[in-house]
Amino acid sequence: MIVRTIRKCISAVQPERVVLFGASGGGFAALYFSNLVPDSFAVVMNPQTDIAAYVPGPVKVWRDTCWAGKELASLPSTVTTNLVRLYSARPMQNYVAYLQNRTDSHVDAHMHPWLNAADFDRVKVIMGDWGQGHIAAPKDVLQRVVRTASEWSPGSSLPGFTLAGHSQPEGLR
Repeated sequence: MIVRTIRKCISAVQPERVVLFGASGGGFAALYFSNLVPDSFAVVMNPQTDIAAYVPGPVKVWRDTCWAGKELASLPSTVTTNLVRLYSARPMQNYVAYLQNRTDSHVDAHMHPWLNAADFDRVKVIMGDWGQGHIAAPKDVLQRVVRTASEWSPGSSLPGFTLAGHSQPEGLR
């Protein structure tokens, strides 16, 4: 239903570009929906990319609330819980600015597996030192990234995100 709503809004408004934003669990949603909207741009911050790799307590609450406690493997095939599989299954038609705090556990559990599935030519990773753990990027960094993404034109090369103290991570493709 959400995908239909997004597509209906895009059809009615005819925007020059579509930018979806989310942080943490909202980053999962932005990556998911952006994958289904060609030429959209997802700006995500410390996203989860695999529900099974997240903290077990909140995952159990979600399973109990939404799926009567069913295990992830037994959910209907229409339910996406792993964006690594989704992005591996077909060529990327969207673009992503992936903001990640260096000391967040999401680096190994979520970012690296997802990047290995994604088309790195369509992804810009912005690593930062924003504090210990699952900490958001400073407001000015986020504003600059969202502004750059919203001014970018689909089909052109990805914009550079030149931010003081931030870099592409080493050791990635």
